[in-house]
Parts: sequence; C-alpha cells; structure tokens
Amino acid sequence: MLLAVFVLVEKATADPLVPLQLFKLRGLNVAMLAMIVFQASLGGTYYLLTTYLQDVLGYSPLAAGLAFLPPTVVSMAVSMKLNAKALGKYGVRTTLFWGTVVTGVGLAAIVAGMTTDGSYWTVLPGIVIWGAGGGFAFPSLFVAVAASGAAPAQQGVASALASTSRQIGGAVGLAALVAVVTASLHGSGAVPPASDLIGGLRTAGWVAVVAAFVGAVIGLGLKKQPRPSAAPAPDTSRRPSPPNDRRRTPHP
Repeated sequence: MLLAVFVLVEKATADPLVPLQLFKLRGLNVAMLAMIVFQASLGGTYYLLTTYLQDVLGYSPLAAGLAFLPPTVVSMAVSMKLNAKALGKYGVRTTLFWGTVVTGVGLAAIVAGMTTDGSYWTVLPGIVIWGAGGGFAFPSLFVAVAASGAAPAQQGVASALASTSRQIGGAVGLAALVAVVTASLHGSGAVPPASDLIGGLRTAGWVAVVAAFVGAVIGLGLKKQPRPSAAPAPDTSRRPSPPNDRRRTPHP
C-alpha cells in the first residue's frame, strides 16, 4: 500500500526523489534484484553462524564476533586485490556470476560442517570460501549499478536504490530463515536441544544456498559487455627522423 502511494506521489511530482524512468533500465533492475536475493542469503548466514557458535558450540558473544574476523579479512583482500583484475578481464556479468556461485559453495560447506559434535574448524573452510566469494560478488553488484546506463546526474539515486535493495534483501532473508528455523523446532521449548536446533539451522542454511545460486542466475541477466581491446602498437616505420642539430661552422 505504502509503495503504491509512493509511486503515485513520485509520478505526480515535477522533481521526484526517485525518477520512475530509472526502472526502465534493464541493468539497474537486474542489479537490484540480484542484490536483494544475494543479501537475503548473505545476511541470513550471519544469523545461522552466530546461532550455531553461541547456542551449539557455547561461544561467548565476543568469541562469536571474533569468529567472523577471517571471512572479513579474506573478503577485504579479495575485493581490494583481485576483484578489479577480474572485472577488467572477464567483465561485470561473469565476475558477479562466479563470485555469487563461490559464495553459495562456501555457504554449502558451512552448512555441511554444522554438526552437534562439530567445532569452529569444521566450518572454517566454508567460512573462508564464503568470504572470498563475497569479495568478488558484492563490489561487482555496485559496479553493475554504476554501469546500468543511468545518467550521470542520476547515478547517486541509482546507488541509493541499490543500497535500499540491499537493506530490503537482508531484512526479508533474515525473517525468512528465522521462520524456517523456528518451524523446524516443532515446539521444542524455550531452550531446544542441540540436535533439533542443528536440524533447523541446516534446513535454513540449504534454503540460503539455493537463494545464493538463484542470485547467480539472476546476475546472468546483465548485458555482456565487450572486453576492452588492446591498443594497437605504434607504427615506427614512418617516424620522422630527428632534426639535425649540428651547427655549421663558417669557413675561414
């Protein structure tokens, strides 16, 4: 209802906050949809991991927070050192697709490592892979928004729409995964046994894995951009000879 009212107000305004013609851009629509699905999977994973570390493995809140340091460092290193090279070599669509696929693979490894007798080391490989995939996928989503064809004066609005899509995806994804976990407990009480909780976390985790792969497929809807061609080598066969700087000495 509120969304419909917002559209009507923006349509009747001479200087709208969000120009509705932006939604005619295919690249922006695909990027926002991919952002929603990707963030739904990514944001829900933090909840799954935090619940597993604290309620199953008995980690303190501080220890559970520090457990997210490795994927953060890996994601930062990949985004700063490798993502730009991948974008330049393979383009936005390919980099986004494989980055999201790697994120889904890492999440699948995390879910597989969640067991009642497991430990942080059983989920750490998946966490590292998950962080590396995010280092490729997340910056590529915003690059896709920047390359969506929005006019220079509307780039800020397009970026704001992408950020809003990110927040919506995180909220919807978290609510959905919490609902899946809760439905899997079957009234186990205020403090469910670890076996029931693991079952709910794993079920929600596989839902998040499917969402990640769906986000990768959505990213394929972006237009494939041509690779930059190498600049031709300069023709040195017709290069003019340097001027003769020798000074003539007068004859005596």
